[in-house]
Amino acid sequence: MKRVVFAISLSIALIGCGVNEEEYLKHHEEGVEASKSLNQEQCLSSAIEKVSGCSSIECSVNTNGYLRGCLSNAEKIPKICEGVPEDEGAFENEQWRAEKCNEAGVDPARCDILFSTLQKECS
Repeated sequence: MKRVVFAISLSIALIGCGVNEEEYLKHHEEGVEASKSLNQEQCLSSAIEKVSGCSSIECSVNTNGYLRGCLSNAEKIPKICEGVPEDEGAFENEQWRAEKCNEAGVDPARCDILFSTLQKECS
């Protein structure tokens, strides 16, 4: 049941962003495949590297699909969640995500979505 609700929610969200669902799922599957040789920290680093080359919201969302697939299937690294705030409190979360993007040297407009996914993974 959770999978069906997720699939419906995903479809609605992707359509709202103008993102091609097939393309998103392709990136998600690439993340799943990458997770076979990466741990969670490496998944995040890889996604940050990918999103640094993005110039559109579609690219950022697709990179997030990669990260979701990778994080959820990679070797768990508990320390990746150290210092990650729970996904509540909009202003504090936006500020934390912007700081993490800036530390990574990536425009927060492109990488905010990745750290939001990390928050969800750690919650």
